[in-house]
Amino acid sequence: METYILAIISPFFGAFFAFIFLRIADCLNEKHSKVVKNHKALCEVQLLINEMHRILRNNLTQIDEVSKGFKRQLETEVPIITSNRPGVFLTEFNKLSDIINESYVNDFITMIYQAKSLNRDIEGINELYLTFREALILKNLKPEIYKANFGNYKYQLDLIKKHLLEFKNVILKNLAICRILTRNSNPKWNKLNYFHEKKKYQKNFENIISKELNKLAEEV
Repeated sequence: METYILAIISPFFGAFFAFIFLRIADCLNEKHSKVVKNHKALCEVQLLINEMHRILRNNLTQIDEVSKGFKRQLETEVPIITSNRPGVFLTEFNKLSDIINESYVNDFITMIYQAKSLNRDIEGINELYLTFREALILKNLKPEIYKANFGNYKYQLDLIKKHLLEFKNVILKNLAICRILTRNSNPKWNKLNYFHEKKKYQKNFENIISKELNKLAEEV
């Protein structure tokens, strides 16, 4: 009788444990897939932020060139026309849902919001300058009025420059955090890496950010 019962139970337990192991394997594969997506998204964020930093540095150069043009304008009666102007930041990113760390997602969204705000200001002041520059070229605007508008353009760009310098700190901090998270999330290290991924910043994270910012300062 016991042999008969064992004969019935053994296949059942065999199938049961096979099912359990299969489910565990599926679960681990699913977790690993999330780790891979998270890592790829963070790598793409790094590329985006690096490009934002390049645009920011170029914008500061463009504004400085406009300031030089304005100084030349003060020394001559001939209107100075400039082709220098700041550009807008890239703000599109559609893989935020792949990033595991919710704290960083919030920081990234805040940075993008600030970039969009700057973009509106930059687009507005550029459009205004192009309007009166074209009017001057078409001789629909007196030179003295153009000069006054050029002075206002330079003044508005100086205000934007101030905001850009503040935004530079935001960009670099986001880049530092992203680099830290990217290094820590590399799926090559461990298939179980998902269980080490944090949804919030760890304790003393500001100290880690500080060290990364120092590294960035040496590279930039």
